[in-house]
Amino acid sequence: MLEEGQFVLISNGSGSFWSEPTGELAIRAGTAFVVFPGVAHSYRPAKRTGWHEHWVGIIGPIADRFWDDLFSPAQPLIYVGEDSRLVSAFRNVCELVEYLHQGSQGLLAAKSMEIASMLFQKTLPQRRHEDEHAIGKACMMMVESLHQPIDFKQFAASVAMSYSVFRRRFKDHTGMAPNQYLLQLRLEKASRLLKNTTLSVERISELVGFTSVSYFSRFFKEHTGVSPLRFRSLSHPLSAVDDE
Repeated sequence: MLEEGQFVLISNGSGSFWSEPTGELAIRAGTAFVVFPGVAHSYRPAKRTGWHEHWVGIIGPIADRFWDDLFSPAQPLIYVGEDSRLVSAFRNVCELVEYLHQGSQGLLAAKSMEIASMLFQKTLPQRRHEDEHAIGKACMMMVESLHQPIDFKQFAASVAMSYSVFRRRFKDHTGMAPNQYLLQLRLEKASRLLKNTTLSVERISELVGFTSVSYFSRFFKEHTGVSPLRFRSLSHPLSAVDDE
């Protein structure tokens, strides 16, 4: 395991990559992969083809954001194809390291960050698809589990995201934080049940995940302006009795 993170580009040849989160993965020419600090890993070229490898290591507070937010240990491979700009950027870093002189450290850091940015851009189309799938899965889980507590941190881990990343991406897609979205779903279902059934307020509060009917009533009134029974009476003015 490494203390620093690394970006590795295989411009020719083939081989394999292994890490604890992924198991063994095939590598072909035009593939980059991320080696995460503190994550057990190995990689090697195929005996038949060998490979041409370029790499750069990054460490420090700015780099930590890459490992925490921008790349995922569960998805370390990035197919970049024949990207001459990226190959050139890796070569520039290698040349800077080889002929390093006073004043080059800042340029070396800038070039390394440029590589990180270029690789991140390559992940965006696949990331959007994966995000949409994960957010859709989260929304479906909420709809199916309104009657019980939901552990968003556990769900985020199940889709290979930290909770902070999941929360940010969920809000980007829906306009609301996960818990706000869940409360909105609970409010909508409670409103439907009050309008379309004769279930008691206590039973409805249970069905939408509230353990306290008094808290449910306060929550409902805060968001609709009326109590649950008042909402029901307004929906059925001739058949319901006003509680106020």
